Amino acid sequence: MSPSRNSFNETWVPRIGAEGAKYLHRSGALALLFGLSMIPLALIASVFAHSHRTIEGLVFLVPLPIIVIAWVQNRKHQAEVMSSYLGIKIDWKNLSSIITPEKFDEWRQSELNRSDHH
Repeated sequence: MSPSRNSFNETWVPRIGAEGAKYLHRSGALALLFGLSMIPLALIASVFAHSHRTIEGLVFLVPLPIIVIAWVQNRKHQAEVMSSYLGIKIDWKNLSSIITPEKFDEWRQSELNRSDHH
């Protein structure tokens, strides 16, 4: 395992468990893949569209929604795994607001404080 992966695991495994960290890492990789592929694929599609070869151009755009769907599915699984690990319901749409360790710790503390008051 690379030093950066070890650091990632040291940061996240205690917070969200090994399975949650696996999905978080995969989510980052999918987001990076989408970002790196979006511009070249869109440019290629544009070139085909301007040469009146629209069908060929659209074929180059097919990977983009596939990557987005994979990212959303991954985030949903991540939310399920984290919900199970932490014992509270987490909506996948809220994961972006707790993406840094500091924000996660703040969120987790507020959740603990909220449960103490019930």
